[in-house]
Amino acid sequence: MSTEANSLPADVVSCLTNARYLHLGTCSDNWPHVSLMNYLYIRAGQGTEHTSKPDEDCVIMTCSRKTKKFFHLSMNPKVSVLVHDWSTRQQVTNSSDLTQLLSSLNAASLSKYSITLNGTAEVLEGEHSEYFKKRILDSSVGSEARCYMDGEDTAVIAVHFGSARISDKENNVNKWKHQDSEMTPGQEHV
Repeated sequence: MSTEANSLPADVVSCLTNARYLHLGTCSDNWPHVSLMNYLYIRAGQGTEHTSKPDEDCVIMTCSRKTKKFFHLSMNPKVSVLVHDWSTRQQVTNSSDLTQLLSSLNAASLSKYSITLNGTAEVLEGEHSEYFKKRILDSSVGSEARCYMDGEDTAVIAVHFGSARISDKENNVNKWKHQDSEMTPGQEHV
């Protein structure tokens, strides 16, 4: 299997590298659930040897084992992830019209993509879990993620991706599929 042929597209890598949060979609017994998550993007070969797919990029997240998302993941490891690079700042109401216009133009010029990825989650245990807990705490998301990592019931989750839909600000959609990935239901129609 060629890692090159299975690499995530550059737009996806850029978005995963620069976005602050992602939205994790899980489902169990036809009941969907969405969670806003801190995450750490890991390139193949830069720590992925601690996962079941060392030749593939992944994202790492933590959550309590007492949450709905963890219950869903334990019942159904198939997930969707939404990540985007749009600005989500609240508008400042007491600034001048010119300041608001310039701020909007700047935010619009930086916002390009909304990306939906489909993948499979795995719960990491033992030394692999500890390795990524340390990586998260040492990263830029560490200060925000610390409260989700305190306690003995913390699970470390790796998600590897099988497909993606990349939508730009003009609503042009490009698709990517890992060569070994199964087709998601309905994928042949869209």
